[in-house]
Amino acid sequence: MNETTPTSEPAQPTSMTSSAAKDPVVRLFIFAAIMIVIGLWCLFDGDLIREDSEYKYVPFSSENINQWAKWAFNHYGPFVLLPPGIIVGIYGLVFMRRKLIADDKGIGYAGKSKIAWDEFKEIDSSLLKDKGILHLIYGDGKKLTLDSWKLKNFKDLVSFVESHLPPGLNE
Repeated sequence: MNETTPTSEPAQPTSMTSSAAKDPVVRLFIFAAIMIVIGLWCLFDGDLIREDSEYKYVPFSSENINQWAKWAFNHYGPFVLLPPGIIVGIYGLVFMRRKLIADDKGIGYAGKSKIAWDEFKEIDSSLLKDKGILHLIYGDGKKLTLDSWKLKNFKDLVSFVESHLPPGLNE
């Protein structure tokens, strides 16, 4: 006779870490690089570095609007493009290092306080099927958003969250 052993379900992990996905970070870095490169080009092409620039000040006139636009773009471009480009690049670095940690006690981003599982009042899964977004509502209407585009191993994270939520919420 052939004996079969009953199959047991795989054990649920006690904690889970979901790091940031690469797609949003790559887009931030591309946007930051474009702004920084254009700002540096304006600095190079404008009158802020070169002493022999032929357009130190060009008053606005409707007859020569192209020369005035070139002067305005090269003169103000570094001030308008470089600081936001640097800020977006720094934001991309910070975003890239984010980690969402879920364990038996609660869920939250690394470096911030965790939200205990019994604090959750409601789940908004209306966008889960179409967009891959799950809103966990806790406290006084505050939301913790889990986004499949911004987090790795999203399906495993959703199943982990559903198994740890209080009874009655994960219907």
